[in-house]
Amino acid sequence: MELINESPKIRQAESTYNYIQNRCLLSRSGIMSILATLRAHGHTELENGRLIKINNLPGKL
Repeated sequence: MELINESPKIRQAESTYNYIQNRCLLSRSGIMSILATLRAHGHTELENGRLIKINNLPGKL
């Protein structure tokens, strides 16, 4: 959620995956799986790996 609060310049410079990986100890496959699930259910909007919008996040995945 911190990424959406960053300036658009920062959000466009770094992919969502890299942003998350640099800040926590999750595996690449884990991060990609969560991002894919959030996108598939319409919770987030990504374009070329960059976070565009958070619509609403579920309390639990």
